[in-house]
Amino acid sequence: MKKILCGAVIAFIGTLYSIAFIVMATINNVCANGDTGVWGLLQGYGAVLPLGVSLAAVLIGIAVCIYGAFEKTS
Repeated sequence: MKKILCGAVIAFIGTLYSIAFIVMATINNVCANGDTGVWGLLQGYGAVLPLGVSLAAVLIGIAVCIYGAFEKTS
């Protein structure tokens, strides 16, 4: 049960960061290297790596939840 809760918290935090980047793209109109929208924002703010890390956190959290759900207890 602890693994499922831990995985859910990790996934939730990663989701919050991902949503924050998307909201920033709708509020701010950033153009970097001719790219606009989300990709232009990520390049303009140098946030490509943090978005990748937050998406990886979501995937890791989901994986921990699934592992905790199907783990066999002795």
